[in-house]
Formats: sequence, structure tokens, C-alpha cells
Amino acid sequence: MVATHACLLALMASATAAVHPRRSLLRIGCTTAVAPVAATAVRPVAAWAACKGDECVMEKRRTFERAGRTLVVDQEFRTAKQRSTGAGVWECGELLSAKLAAEPGLCKGKTVLELGAGCGLVAMTAALCGAKRVIASDGDEGSCAHLSDILATNRLQDAITVPPPLRWEASTAQSAKALGAPFDVLLGADLTYNPANAEALINALVAHAAPSTLILLARKRRQPADDATLLKLGEFFSITTLATDGSTAEPVSTLQLRKTTKKADLDLAGASADNCADGYVRRSGACWLARRSVGGLALALPAVAVAAVPNVASRFDSDALVQPSIDQGRSELSGVANLYYPDWMEGTWDMEQTLKRAEAPLGLKFIGGPRGDLEIARKSLEEQRSRIGKPQQLKLRFVKTKFGVVEDRIYNTRSRLDAFAGRRVVASVEYAETGGNNQRGNMALGGKEDDPLITTMTYYKSPAAQKVFSVARTTEVSDGVWRGSETTRSIFALTNTNAAPPITTDSELLTELRRTGDGVVTGRLRLVDYMNPTDPLFFDAKRKAVSVVDYDVRLRRASD
Repeated sequence: MVATHACLLALMASATAAVHPRRSLLRIGCTTAVAPVAATAVRPVAAWAACKGDECVMEKRRTFERAGRTLVVDQEFRTAKQRSTGAGVWECGELLSAKLAAEPGLCKGKTVLELGAGCGLVAMTAALCGAKRVIASDGDEGSCAHLSDILATNRLQDAITVPPPLRWEASTAQSAKALGAPFDVLLGADLTYNPANAEALINALVAHAAPSTLILLARKRRQPADDATLLKLGEFFSITTLATDGSTAEPVSTLQLRKTTKKADLDLAGASADNCADGYVRRSGACWLARRSVGGLALALPAVAVAAVPNVASRFDSDALVQPSIDQGRSELSGVANLYYPDWMEGTWDMEQTLKRAEAPLGLKFIGGPRGDLEIARKSLEEQRSRIGKPQQLKLRFVKTKFGVVEDRIYNTRSRLDAFAGRRVVASVEYAETGGNNQRGNMALGGKEDDPLITTMTYYKSPAAQKVFSVARTTEVSDGVWRGSETTRSIFALTNTNAAPPITTDSELLTELRRTGDGVVTGRLRLVDYMNPTDPLFFDAKRKAVSVVDYDVRLRRASD
């Protein structure tokens, strides 16, 4: 459920008391924010001791006995280096590599390509089984760098090639041939879990395979929708189930595929509009985010964020808002996804933020906690509205990176929380890495080690912590006005022995900024709350906004 600011402070102040969290309109503009790992801050370390199946991706280091060698894999899901799903070895990869080790003839003397290699356990096993040539590919910049580190640790960097990120949808017959296609063997572990990627996956398989190519895929049926991927694969390949195994209720199936189509690829890279999300344009073979500016001149930025918010300006005009879709697309510059501000926002600013209005578009029951308590909702709304017209002072900082100007989320998170609490409540704030935004991806693309990231972990002075993920972003510029939308998911949890469950909130921050002639920036903020899937009223809300709070803002450059 979405918790109130007052509720969060109460939890921090009285961590041993039984607290009834409630939904409120006061959300204090916590704009830092994407991959749900809710219980990370409070889960006992002992819980990781005896893992099985996919749970083992949370272990820091794992070892695997394969083809007479002990392979060491340092996983990065639980550390500050965590990035994409490729940061650990999933059960599908574990079992597919075990099959290769048990049947070395599958790879011996053959050319092998692994798609979505992640930590590279399957590719390393193929190399140890005597493959003539092994290429381990992944579509994520950070994962490729992590994979190279793992190969070096296991002294296999000379036996396995890691190419630049291989985007499945961008594969063509020509690019595949340059990589060495057709390959004797194609390998993939846990590639079929997202039906939205089915066509892109098929394109990559078709481009790199010949009818004689042995394709081995290990998969789990994680949801009924996964079957759509297999149905689509069946249009281009014959499919045989070789084995079903696993240590959990979700078995792993090892599939053998043979190419039956005469197509050399699906021509996805050549399709312009069909291969770019709404709001993007294709230039030089890549999708770029189109931005409107004065005079209708179309500007473009790299497609580092895909968000279903077609017109940000219109979202300030109505309270009947629908929650933006979570970014599920592949980034053209994976690793540097962020909300990019205009260049003139670089620097430190004194900001005055004044509440103008607070509304509950769907009614009080949607802001009254898990039981829809109308009295709680009424008091919460009254508390919020009592602050209308009262300015709040705080400082914000924005820094320039190679990719654009972004907010310093560590500085700004602390500043916002302390300012609205009226005292220093934050002990520390640090960045956490994700697949779409990580230090290694930044540096691989020419960024700096200290470039701000988009996922933050806040530790309060009382026993509480909060992780905030940015799950979708988009911007636009028109008539000299910059507007941005960022959707976030925040998870707040106590870090002591209190039994209060974690509190999950889904929000959208809309920002509008314009420069004035005297060097001042004015604008407005709109903070929108939506029901989280854990809320009892989630389906009743139908993804519509349940609270809308509007602020006017005025920023002047700080003297320091």
C-alpha cells in the first residue's frame, strides 16, 4: 500500500510499536526510484544459507564443477553492483551447463554461440568440453563487462569471445555472418520468460542458425503467458523436449530446436516504425527519443528510457490519469537510463516549493489504508490541505554527465526528506545498480565512475530503510518549457525485529520547468499516487490515479 509521510515518520520514531500504515496524499517529492526486491533491507542473512533453484542467484559467490574444472562465478544481485537478470546464474543455466558437461560431444569440435549469456556458465562449459570456438553474447553493456571479469577469473578469456552487446532485434543475416554464423550449436538459458521479446529472440535464432544447427534452450514456465513464446518459436523451428528437471516446483525443460524456415532473419532491424517504441524515431539504425521544441524542430536523444507517457503537458491538466507502463524495453544505450534535464539546470539550486492543491480523484476510500478507512482518509486529506500556501525551502543539485544533465539523487533525496520532516532523519543514502542504469555501463560508454544512478537506498537514523526504483521516464520540450515524467516504486521496511510488513508505493512525478529573464527557474510539480498490486483495492482502481498533489516551484542558483 502507499504509506503517508506521517506514517513513515511514525514507523521510524516508534519502530517497536504496532503501526497501522495508511495511504496519504503527502508524498514529499521523493523522486529517486525499478526492480522489485522488497525485503532486501530486512531479510535475515541466514535465509540465504541453504538455497535451491533460482534462489541461489542471491549468493555472492558460487562454484560449479564442470568438465573437470571448478568454475567460480561472482554474482551481483545482492551487492551494489547489481544490474540486469544476467548478474547471476539461474537454474536454467545451471542445468543446461550440466547437460553439456554430461554430454561433451554436443559441443566438442564445434562452433558455439550462447545468447543471453549473463554470467557465462553455459559458454564456459561448452569451451571446457572442447568446442572449436565459443562466443558468449549478451544484450546488456554491464552484463558483458561482468561476463568478461568472470572469464578472466576462470582463465577462459582467451577461449571465449565476448562481442559488443548483441541486441536480438538488431540481428541481421549480415551481422550474424560477421560474427561467424551459421553456428554449429546455439545455446540459451532462460530466454523465453518474456513473451514481449519472442519476436526479437526468434530473429536472433533465425539469423545465427542453419537448418543443421543444434539449438538447445533451457526454460521455465514462469507464467501461462510464457507459452506464447513457444507457440511463436514453433512457426520457425521444430521443437523437441529432451528432459524436464529441477529442484523446485517450477521444472526446467531442455528443448532441442531445428530451423525450419528459409528466412535469413525477420528484418526487424530494417523496420523503422515497427521496431521503435511510440515517441521514438529511427536514425542510423538505432531508436532515438523524439523531443519537441520551439518551432516544431525535432530534437533527439538516445533511447535510454521507454515510457508510455505520450504527452507530458496534458498530464498537468486533468486528475483522470492512468498509471504509465513500466519500462520493459531494451535500451539502445543499456546502463545509462535516466531522466535527463535541460543543460541550464546544471548546478545547485535553492528551491521554494508551495503546495497548491490536493485531491483524491477516486474518493476517500482509496487513500484510507488497506481497509479503506474513511476517517483515516479524511484526516490525512485535512492534514495535507492544511499545508496549502505554505512554502517549503530546500536545496537541489543537478550534475552534468556525458549523456546529459541528471539530478544528484543522493544529495536531493537527503535534502527532500530532511526538509519535509523538519529535522535530520536520514543517516545515509547510496546508489544501487540495475540493468538499465549502472556504473559499469556508464563507464563502458565513456561516463564517469561517480555519475549519478537512478536507484537509491536510504537508511534512516531510526531502524528503517527505503529503496526507490525509477521504473519509467519520458521528457518533452515545447515553447521553451521542459517537462518530464518519472514513475517510481518505493519499498519502505523496518530493519529491526518489528513485524510490520514492508510498505510499497507506486507514484509518478511530473515536472515542468521554464527559465525567466532574471536567471530564476519557475515551474510546477505534480505528484500522483497509484494503487500498488499489493493493495486490496488495486483492481477497483483500474490503474487510475488515487491522489493528485500540485505544487508551484521557484528555483534560484545557490550562492555556494
